[in-house]
Amino acid sequence: MSSWAFGFRSLRLSTRKIFISCQPFRRIVSPLSIGNSRSQSSTSKFVMRYANSLEDFSPVFDYMVKEGWAPAVGDVEAYYSVDPSGCFVGELDGKKIAFGSILKYHKNNICFGGQLVVDPAYRGTRCGREVINFGAKTVPENYNFGADVVLNMAPTYDKYLGCKDCGWINQRYLFKPSNVSNIKVPSDVSFESIKGFDCDKLCNYEEKVVGIHRRTFMEKWVNFPGRYGWVAVSKEDQSVLGYVVGRATAEPNSHSIAPLYADNSDIAGVLLFKAATRLVGTPQIQCFIEIPTSNEQALKLVEQHSKRVIGELVVSRMFSKGMPDNVDLNKIFGVASLCTI
Repeated sequence: MSSWAFGFRSLRLSTRKIFISCQPFRRIVSPLSIGNSRSQSSTSKFVMRYANSLEDFSPVFDYMVKEGWAPAVGDVEAYYSVDPSGCFVGELDGKKIAFGSILKYHKNNICFGGQLVVDPAYRGTRCGREVINFGAKTVPENYNFGADVVLNMAPTYDKYLGCKDCGWINQRYLFKPSNVSNIKVPSDVSFESIKGFDCDKLCNYEEKVVGIHRRTFMEKWVNFPGRYGWVAVSKEDQSVLGYVVGRATAEPNSHSIAPLYADNSDIAGVLLFKAATRLVGTPQIQCFIEIPTSNEQALKLVEQHSKRVIGELVVSRMFSKGMPDNVDLNKIFGVASLCTI
């Protein structure tokens, strides 16, 4: 998963008073300050800078695949569309060896760190630390900084970045589409294709669930070729009651259900059923979904129709100023990503 769990200097984001806008900027670090490496010459220079374009930042996708984060084609485009000034590149003698992002949601005063990767050949050289230090300077003082953190690194995040445990733990579950069945369909709800659905309505619903408004992200996430999904709509007043998006990941025969939001478990069950049964009949296809474990209804729904994956994909979603306003974990049956809220 995307973890900002590298070594770094003592730095509390909540006390930062500096905001660097999207302007050309470079931080040059001498070879000694990033440690000694057999692959570095004595004249090497490590440079941190903003990504100049989506193309400049897009190599992060290949690293995410190699790390086993199971991204989908189109994910990086969606992240970059949120905040181009929040995407960073680290270069050693002109070679891109590190990436990171801190995406700012200005309407809600929230930012989220993710996509931190360092080329395996250069790990242990403090390059990850420099990515963090560079990114931290882009966080406005009054913003709530969040990140998904592997559990054993939670105390470090509290100590150095001021991130607090909010009780939001995400766990990945794996299931085969053919195993999803026996779903109760609410009589007062209709289910429509998410393609062509009113994007403003989707954004307004998401803001009530996860506390952020992000139209550009929504447009990219929903409409990228090959993605599919459904929206639950009240027959009485046409209000949105939930929605789901499915997409093929870079892993062979793997699909991700992300996100899955719903007012209750009955609606979530139908949305999950629709997304999963779209893949029935495709040999060896498996789906995964990442849910907040504090949502007991989500746990019950997923455990009823899935096989739990035991491994490293258990993370704590921590924030420097506590749980964001308007987050409703009881309506989150599957998060959108471990690289952003």
